Amino acid sequence: MTPHRNITARRLPAMAALALLMLAAPAQAELYRWVDDNGQVHYSDKKPNQNERPASNAETLQFAPGTAAASAKRQQADAEAREAEAVAARCGAARAQLDTYRRAVTLVRQGPDGTDIELLPSERVALIEQSQAKVADACGEPAA
Repeated sequence: MTPHRNITARRLPAMAALALLMLAAPAQAELYRWVDDNGQVHYSDKKPNQNERPASNAETLQFAPGTAAASAKRQQADAEAREAEAVAARCGAARAQLDTYRRAVTLVRQGPDGTDIELLPSERVALIEQSQAKVADACGEPAA
């Protein structure tokens, strides 16, 4: 055996161990989470800049392989739930406005001088139709 091969053979287990450690390093990583002044949640593998967020609300999260995917799914589900709540709120508000228009004995608008002017029957019908279209749009329903 030549001396060169002998050195390589002795280093092979150490190199293999080093390679395994390098592959395992990303498996146990730190993830930083913080909320900015606008209420936006941020995630990063880098420590947040002290100027970007108050020091009191940063969290260091440890995760293992698979956790990031599960977290991403949870975040997606949370975002979808928030969107569904927002749609329901918009739909409810549009329905309440339509109900108000339908129940009102008279509907008025402000004139140029600030006085109330009662809507004509045709204007009332047009306003209710516009409100029905808003309900359909907000609630994801076909227009009536």
